[in-house]
Amino acid sequence: MNKLKYIIILFGILDLVTFFRFRELLFNMKESFFNHLNFEIMIVLVLKTLLLVSLVFTFYFSIRNKKIGLIIYYFQFPFRFLGVIFTVGFIYWINSLLSLTTLFIIASLLEFLRLGITIKHHQSFRKETTILTEEILDK
Repeated sequence: MNKLKYIIILFGILDLVTFFRFRELLFNMKESFFNHLNFEIMIVLVLKTLLLVSLVFTFYFSIRNKKIGLIIYYFQFPFRFLGVIFTVGFIYWINSLLSLTTLFIIASLLEFLRLGITIKHHQSFRKETTILTEEILDK
């Protein structure tokens, strides 16, 4: 297994940590959803709920090294910034050492790093598929 696969597995585990870190938010959002009749707030709550639930799927598919896990992450990426739910969101636990702005910048940079690694790993899936196709055609 190449190094990128191990890194993607680590990202999957971090997604599960993030899910557990924010799981209480799911229950609070359910309460808020039924208490607010404002359409915009309801949309945000639904999107944030879908994002949190999808973290479990990215964990599962990343551990299994499935391409669908990468695709789910691509859809999650913009919503992670809107909801401020980062892969390395656990670094907010150290907010006594750094300012929240600094932590946000660090988490954002690390999320873009994850995107780059995910793209590179996704490209390796394509190369493997191309090699397998060529081997089949050569026989």
